[in-house]
Amino acid sequence: MRRNEIIDQLAKLEHELQCLAIDGEDSARVRQASDLLRQARRVVGQANEALSQMKRAEEKLVDRQRQLEELNRTLEQRVAEETRKCREKDYLLIQQSRQAEMGDMINIIAHQWRQPLNVIGLYAQVLAESSRNGHLDEATLENTVKQILDILMHMSQTIDDFRNFLKPDKEMRQFNVKETIARTYALISASFRSQDIIVEIAGDDDLSLTGYANEYAQVVMNILNNAKDALQDRNVEKPRIGIMIAREGTRAVVTISDNAGGIDDGLQERIFEPYFTTGKDRTWSGIGLYMSRNIIENSMQGCLTVRNTGAGAEFRIEV
Repeated sequence: MRRNEIIDQLAKLEHELQCLAIDGEDSARVRQASDLLRQARRVVGQANEALSQMKRAEEKLVDRQRQLEELNRTLEQRVAEETRKCREKDYLLIQQSRQAEMGDMINIIAHQWRQPLNVIGLYAQVLAESSRNGHLDEATLENTVKQILDILMHMSQTIDDFRNFLKPDKEMRQFNVKETIARTYALISASFRSQDIIVEIAGDDDLSLTGYANEYAQVVMNILNNAKDALQDRNVEKPRIGIMIAREGTRAVVTISDNAGGIDDGLQERIFEPYFTTGKDRTWSGIGLYMSRNIIENSMQGCLTVRNTGAGAEFRIEV
């Protein structure tokens, strides 16, 4: 028998009992039975409502389960799509970073080669003038040619140095931190000297680190170039960059500070965002610092941070 039929039967019994009470048939017991029937009908009604709610909840549960199954079916596809988009974004950033590095390398090589090319030009003029005047003897010719060849050898070595510098490390190895930094600065020193920027490297001479030396050197070069750009943009009278190397516990810590006035409040974390720049027409500086932090944190399990000092900005490389 269904719930509604039970309620109807109870209602009929209640009605009959009320009729009996009216006819005087043991009215006290009839009223008591009638009350019990009303309570029974109320309980059945409540049970009926509870069952209806349970049915609705069950329907919702079935619908949620269907939605969950649909979500599970599409989740793998969505994850794969988002992963593909992230890889494409990282690939684009890497490509843009490489293009920026190539542009920087060309500028650095131009600075490195400008003076040697001028010297070779002067030697050529001296040889031509001596030949016209009849003063060119064999010894002078041989000595001048030797000096030109030495300069060309040095220029060729510069290309090899940059090629080795840009070659990615395949395996982690131990390297001396101060020597790596000094060698990195030597590659770009001409562009700093041309702007009268004094660069001082101090600290622990024997501090070694296990990691990817070339990638570490690229991070140092990136920070140095950003400091140089800041000093140039702000026309600092006596531009200086200080590099301090120290060990703190089990960590190798390198700080690179300048006297360019520091980074504006609120921008210290944003400078590590891709495409962000505070310099004029320096489209790639954000990418460079973004990739630098990525190298230190993901490839070498370290951290790269920046803060303002009294004179300027200080980058801290901790590995």
